[in-house]
Amino acid sequence: MGLVPKTTKSEVKFFGGLTMPKIMGLFVSAGLGVVLGNSFSGLGQLALSGIFIAIFFIATAKAPTNPKITFIGGMAAFFTFLLRKKKLYGPSSDEYKEFRDKINAKEEKRNAKKGKKGKAEETAEESDNK
Repeated sequence: MGLVPKTTKSEVKFFGGLTMPKIMGLFVSAGLGVVLGNSFSGLGQLALSGIFIAIFFIATAKAPTNPKITFIGGMAAFFTFLLRKKKLYGPSSDEYKEFRDKINAKEEKRNAKKGKKGKAEETAEESDNK
């Protein structure tokens, strides 16, 4: 059984899964390719239009890991994660030092308890040996 989303958004699809915003985006991409490709021959205009349409399809596709966001939104999140300074990670951060101090304190308590038990056991063994 798969997960069922809490909310669903219905999209009216026309040809092969194309929605109205995608169809309008195709026209705008093709037009932009033609306008910018005016300095080229007819084949150059067609190639530039195809490039813009391909970029548009890639940008509006769903992200493979999270279908709620677009592919370009997922890529933007990925690159901002790569470029962001990771001050919360690593042994030099304050949070890590606090975490390490807590763990060390727990280990010291545990070792102190074991040490007391160990001494008590030693005294019991010494009394048994006498």
